[in-house]
Amino acid sequence: MHPSETKARAMVAERTTYELIADWEEAEKRPMSDILPTVRGWLMDELEKRDRAAFDCWLESNEASPRKFFVV
Repeated sequence: MHPSETKARAMVAERTTYELIADWEEAEKRPMSDILPTVRGWLMDELEKRDRAAFDCWLESNEASPRKFFVV
């Protein structure tokens, strides 16, 4: 893993679940770029680590936002 990716993943891991979901929703509003899929991948990896069941329900639902699956 490249050092910059390690640093980025550490920054993502420091965010609250609420912040990760807000980041996801903000990313969904942005036009597609070369880095956007990578950032979304980091967010998804972290959400999955925090609550695998909620993550799986979100993916199965086809909902754009994970908010209702993670935030109570």
